[in-house]
Amino acid sequence: MMAAFNANDLSTVSELVAPDVDYVVPGRSLISGRTRDLSGLLDMLRRCKELSAGTLRLELRSVVADEQYLFVYGRVTAQRNGKAIDSDHCVVFRFADGKIVGGRTIPADLYEFDDFWA
Repeated sequence: MMAAFNANDLSTVSELVAPDVDYVVPGRSLISGRTRDLSGLLDMLRRCKELSAGTLRLELRSVVADEQYLFVYGRVTAQRNGKAIDSDHCVVFRFADGKIVGGRTIPADLYEFDDFWA
């Protein structure tokens, strides 16, 4: 999913995610909130790309998984309105029937994350 996101391939993202996906981005920024369906998640991903003029990238550093959860630890980089972010980042995905049914973004520094996306 992250490789597809980095390539701006939202059709591949759509294939990996359940229609009723529940996804949370914490904080009080322009991208924060909860989506409860695939169209909401895709809208949020598009907004991230638009707000960063396509510069947002997620770099995998470590992945841990079991039958139900996948934890990704990585790095997020982007530029926006003269600001830059280069920060550690965690994403948690929950799976059912081979699809992502839930997820949560967990920035290492929520204040930095919110300031960047404000």
